[in-house]
Amino acid sequence: MRKVIFCGGDRREISVMKALQEKNYQVEAYGYPLDILPGSITVVEDIQASLAAADVCILPQPPIKKDGQLHSLCAEPVYLTADDLSFLPQDTPILCGVASLYLRTNANQCQIFELTDDDRMAVPLAPASAEGAIAEAISLSDSLLCGSKALILGFGRIGREVAWRLEGLGLEVTVMNRGVERRTEAEEMGYTVVERSHLVAACLDADYIFNTAPAMLLDEIIIGLLRRETCIIDLAAYPGGTDFIAAARRGIKAIHAGGMPGKYAPAYAGMVMAEFYPAFIDSLLTEEGE
Repeated sequence: MRKVIFCGGDRREISVMKALQEKNYQVEAYGYPLDILPGSITVVEDIQASLAAADVCILPQPPIKKDGQLHSLCAEPVYLTADDLSFLPQDTPILCGVASLYLRTNANQCQIFELTDDDRMAVPLAPASAEGAIAEAISLSDSLLCGSKALILGFGRIGREVAWRLEGLGLEVTVMNRGVERRTEAEEMGYTVVERSHLVAACLDADYIFNTAPAMLLDEIIIGLLRRETCIIDLAAYPGGTDFIAAARRGIKAIHAGGMPGKYAPAYAGMVMAEFYPAFIDSLLTEEGE
């Protein structure tokens, strides 16, 4: 029986655990509160021994921090040390959302699969990310969304979902995207579109800025020019595209809104992941056995 070990995570991964058990995988969990684990799941007592016997290792969607801390629902911090990772057999598949430098440095003998940008998961999860981003915007501001101006940086999967929801809520939506094809798409959908050269002016005119581009667009210079009432919701992969230190220094409300599906729609996100992960793992282990 193949063994899959989950190191850290939240309620989304519980759905994946159940789906894998139904396919006769042996499932072990490390870094989970006992009260949310199904009774049939084996709780890891010796993480190094469990990793040494693992066929697949599944990490949380948020990346491991630089000190090895895992995203977890446990009251106390949960860590996966460099020494722990060294026990994984060579070429063991590691599935994660985003692979941090810490993971790449300390698990370089393994196969790392970043799934955040895999369309089979990313497309169905985009609406949950968009709804979560809007919920964060509401919590950040003391004004109405309706009648406000929103700037969306990047018009990919999530940017599109955010844009039409905001338009439906009565906001004036402006889009900036580097690629011509997506700029054209945004124009055809009726949004105001600006070039990269007009970024500063667009930011100054916005009440809410939603960044989805994985680049440092909202740097210290732009932050220094913004109105203090401006709210920034950054949805880009870690570390985001905002200088959060500069924003805090100016008193501008800015949040790195990663993991929105897990925070605002864990049941839905878990269902999506449970449909994807088992088939993906099956394919990996089948190729390995050939």
